Order: sequence, then structure tokens, then C-alpha cells
Amino acid sequence: MKLEKIYKNLGYSFKKNSEDEIEIRTSFPDAVFRGIFRAFVITIILFICLYTNGRYQKPFFSPIIDFYYSMKKDFEWGYMPDRQVKPMYDDYLMTVTSPTYSFPNDPIESYEEYKEGYNKRIFKYKFIFLSYFLWIIPLLFLFFFPRNQGVILNRKHRVIVVRNIFFGNDVFDVPENGDPIAYVPYDRFAMFTVSKKSPLFIFAGVFIGVYPSPSPEHSMHIIKAARAYFKEENPEFLNYIGKRYRFPWTKPCIAFCNLFTLFDFARFNKTTTEQVIDEFKQQWAKTPELKKVLQREEIEIWQAERNQLAAMEGLKNNVNDDWYEIDTSIIYQKEVE
Repeated sequence: MKLEKIYKNLGYSFKKNSEDEIEIRTSFPDAVFRGIFRAFVITIILFICLYTNGRYQKPFFSPIIDFYYSMKKDFEWGYMPDRQVKPMYDDYLMTVTSPTYSFPNDPIESYEEYKEGYNKRIFKYKFIFLSYFLWIIPLLFLFFFPRNQGVILNRKHRVIVVRNIFFGNDVFDVPENGDPIAYVPYDRFAMFTVSKKSPLFIFAGVFIGVYPSPSPEHSMHIIKAARAYFKEENPEFLNYIGKRYRFPWTKPCIAFCNLFTLFDFARFNKTTTEQVIDEFKQQWAKTPELKKVLQREEIEIWQAERNQLAAMEGLKNNVNDDWYEIDTSIIYQKEVE
């Protein structure tokens, strides 16, 4: 794969927050859950439309149209009852004033009197219409599932920050020398979703990278980019990273899973980021050197064991700095060949 293509693909997973900070998109639960849920809902709707079309010979999208008009009618009965009652009252007047009416001596009801006879129905339809929102709002929330906060790489303070709305903040120190992510655990094959050729990549305790992945080596390139960001003053891939994630014009699956979100969970702003980093640095400065060494050794041991276990399964989890490195994992052998 050409370097330009690699860098452009990184734009789907990276965005630039400032001159000294970039962010990596998370993939689970947001993109994965959003994509699966959208596919499920659309499949159900298409199945209902197909069944109705085949069984009753109705237009394909008639169930959707019928539902809209049913909901519209419920709304009018509950909150704009005159639209429904007034035509009925007009028919009533035509009937009672007709020369052929059987009870000409009966008093003619005024509109307000006539409308009172429908008060119970109006009250009922108010609740019927409101009941729609008991499932429509959760459905829309899940269909446009909010994006989780990404992983922040800050080279000014040389830290990697993970913020999770449920589990708080995790901050990883980036060493001045050697591998910048030596003490950040990762697993390129942490979880398989639709197929074994689309594994989820866990980094710093969260699943990251755009989903679905634009290439088998994308998680490798994310690791290389993270290293380059801390090692080089102006790595070339940054020229392809914008203030927003790259728009997937030619990647419909990526667009399907990632576009149109309501808002961001646990939205970081610059002040919040600085506060989290300052708190970490103060705590890290108080941490005894022996404890720091033990923590780092624990991560190194875990990473080595994970790399070895992956190798036994025919998977390549360890990543070098070569941008042209090919993923020789057994699940990608056909792509490599």
C-alpha cells in the first residue's frame, strides 16, 4: 500500500485538536453498536415492507406511510381535535337539518356540546400519542448513538489520556527515550465482530480506530502513527489529518457506522484536558520510583505475553516502525497473497 493511501486512511481514525494534541477515534461501543443496531432496524423495516408488499400487494413502503398517517391522526385527535371533530359536526348538521331527518323536533347541539361527547376520546389519544415517544426516543437515541470521547495524544506533556464516561480517566506517561508507547498496553485482536477479518483493536484500555477498518493493517498504522507523533516534530502523516475525522466519501460502510451522531459522550474541552493532565502529573511526581518501575514492568510483561499468545494463534500483534510492514496474520493471508 502506498504511503499516501496509508496516511489518508489514518484520517478516518485521527483528528487534530491543537498543534500539540491529536485524538484517536474509539470504535466500541459507539461505531460498532451503532452500525449493528442500524443494520438490525433497517433489516426489520425492509422485511415488514417486503412481507406487506408480497402478502397484500400494497406499495413497498406502505407500512411506513401508514404508520405516519396513523401517528398524525392520533396527534390531531389528542392535540388538534377540531381537525377531526369539525368535519364530523358538519356532517351532523347536514343530517339533522335535512328535510328527511326522522327526528326534526330534537334540539340541535352546538359545536361545543357536540365536541364534549368526544372528550374521553380526545383524552385517550393524548396518551396514545405520547406513548409513541416511549419507544421512538430510545430508538432514535440508539440509532444515532453518541460518539464516545477518543484517546488523546498530547506531546506537550508527553501523555496519552483516555476518558470514559463510565470508568473515569486513565493517563499514560510517555517516556522521553525509546518506544513512546512501550508502557501502553494494546491488543490488535482483542475482539472479533462480524467476521475474523474485522477484529477490534484495544489500545490503552479502550477500543480505538475507525470501524469498519479501511485496511487489514490499519491498527498497525495507528500504532506507527502514535509512535511517530511523539518521536518526530512534524511526522508526514499529520499533513493528512484535519480538525475533523476524514469524511468517508468512498467508504459507505464507514459512513453507515459513524455518521449522524447526536452528540459526544464525555466531551473533552481544553480546560478539562489540562486539569486531567495536571492531576496526573502531580500524582505521578509523588509516586515512588520503584512503584513506577514495577508498573512499567507489569505492562511490558503483559504485552510480551499477549504478543507471544497471538503468535501461537498465527496472529501478528507486535508492530515495528516500518510503514510498509505487512500483516502476516493467518486471517489476512489471502489479502497478503
